[in-house]
Amino acid sequence: VKALDLITEETKVIPGHGALANKQDLLRFKQMLDASIEWMQEQKANGANLDGIKMKGLPSEWESWSWQFISQEKWIETLYYGM
Repeated sequence: VKALDLITEETKVIPGHGALANKQDLLRFKQMLDASIEWMQEQKANGANLDGIKMKGLPSEWESWSWQFISQEKWIETLYYGM
């Protein structure tokens, strides 16, 4: 969040992976991270286990994200064990 407060719309963001980005791209990424965490918290609160969550996969709204660096399965595991 602090980084978003420090940069302007003209700032070029150089991510560790992926294409050159801007403030809006960084905001979208943060929103995806926040939503991912909330989604996993809901899954776990509803008693879902890791295998079941993997079978269902990520919500369709995240299909547009590039999953070349980290597979959906690995992202699910990261969220699951990070909670």
